[in-house]
Amino acid sequence: MEIKLQRQELRVLKCSRCNSDLDVSSKFCPSCGSRIEVNPEVKRTKIAKLASKYANKIPTYWYGTQISFESITDKEKKNLLKFDKNLYVDDFVYMYDKSITHNCTEGMLFMLSGIYVKDLPLGRAHFFRYSDISSMNVVSYDSLRLYLRNNMSKEISVCWKSEPLKELLEKILEIDKQCDTSYTNSSDSGYTNGIFGQGNRKAYMDGQRNGYNRCSREYEIKLRKQADKFLMQIKNVENQKVEYRQLLDEYEKTIEEYEVLLENTNSKEYDSRLTRIKETYNQLNLLKS
Repeated sequence: MEIKLQRQELRVLKCSRCNSDLDVSSKFCPSCGSRIEVNPEVKRTKIAKLASKYANKIPTYWYGTQISFESITDKEKKNLLKFDKNLYVDDFVYMYDKSITHNCTEGMLFMLSGIYVKDLPLGRAHFFRYSDISSMNVVSYDSLRLYLRNNMSKEISVCWKSEPLKELLEKILEIDKQCDTSYTNSSDSGYTNGIFGQGNRKAYMDGQRNGYNRCSREYEIKLRKQADKFLMQIKNVENQKVEYRQLLDEYEKTIEEYEVLLENTNSKEYDSRLTRIKETYNQLNLLKS
């Protein structure tokens, strides 16, 4: 089940379904088990503002331009596929476009789930999923090494100032921890294969909008909802088992108390009550099997 959250910016405060306190990194409510779905637009806006703030601090030389998700054109979106054929253009956030012709063929590309770095127009891009980055180390003025959780590392160098880039990425990683959207990108961290050829890119992007990516996302959301429903049912069953065992314990204690009372008083009323209680207890006890 998808639920909305009461929040202050990205920081999660309460589960709107059961009102329990939530940790900022929670993906499920610890009390009711509901999946916490965070609006990606909050994350997109936050990253875009940061990227815009650092735009004049990071490039070592600047003859390119900045592109925001609010201003990107359809033509520019098609060119993004030169970075990665699996890139979902609607997840674009911000770009430092360092190409002389301003055609989005090289630079640094910020997406909802990670960043692409591409230093040559016809070269291959390198994708870094935010959740895969474990640490960063400044090697030199224009060289930053990223360490990934799979024990791999990659150096970003040549045209990016390392200190402000490290500062920016650290802030973005904090946002990513609070707003997980890793499911939005099917690429793993590493080199990617782009699509070169305007006709091919147009056909591929149209396919993203009208076919595979949209359908696969809808199917994933459907599966997630089904899984959440099943997990909720399992949780309810477990809660019912606990309540059932507690009820049996109560009946057993009550039976013991009435047996003592009956032994001491030989009361017909107690005997009648005890008989009825035992009948109910036996019916409940049969549920064990």
